[in-house]
Amino acid sequence: MRRRAAAVALSSAFLEPLAAAWSPAAAVSMDKSRTKDECVVRIGAEAVQIAAYQPDYSLDKYCEALPTTGRTILAFDLATNALRDAPIEIKIVKDTLASLGDSEGSAEAVLPARAYPSGTFYFEHNFKQSGQYIVLMSVARLGGATETAQFKFAVGASVLRLTPVILVVALAAPVLLASWKFGRKRLPPGSRSGA
Repeated sequence: MRRRAAAVALSSAFLEPLAAAWSPAAAVSMDKSRTKDECVVRIGAEAVQIAAYQPDYSLDKYCEALPTTGRTILAFDLATNALRDAPIEIKIVKDTLASLGDSEGSAEAVLPARAYPSGTFYFEHNFKQSGQYIVLMSVARLGGATETAQFKFAVGASVLRLTPVILVVALAAPVLLASWKFGRKRLPPGSRSGA
């Protein structure tokens, strides 16, 4: 009886992470903010909320892990008047070692600098390749100084998110099979009838 309880506890230890990883909430985002599906990026002491949408795929909001390539809308919400009055430029670059030193030459898309007095704006881009990307958000401050914030995210992340699930299933299957096989052999002959 103790072995059977241990087998159930062991299988629960493997199945609970599997269920959590398989849940729809886990597939939606890996975000940095307190609210699900939105990321907060800081430029100095000021905050910018970013949410990504892939309307051809789903109506969900995403943060750091976009499930597929294709049309993506990045929505930006500027929290302060100082950001709303400052010219902001957005660049999307593929995250490679070469792109870190040369954001001009490797920019996949650019939204030219301008002010956004309403505090919200969006940027639509068609991602053709899966991989790691960076949004570079440059703010021109009074006096000529420029501050740049980086926001890293993955495109085509749904396959990457399944890797832990596959690993858990591969490890749990032999344990569950062994506990079922050896647990049945130890039962007294009259206990299999369901009585």
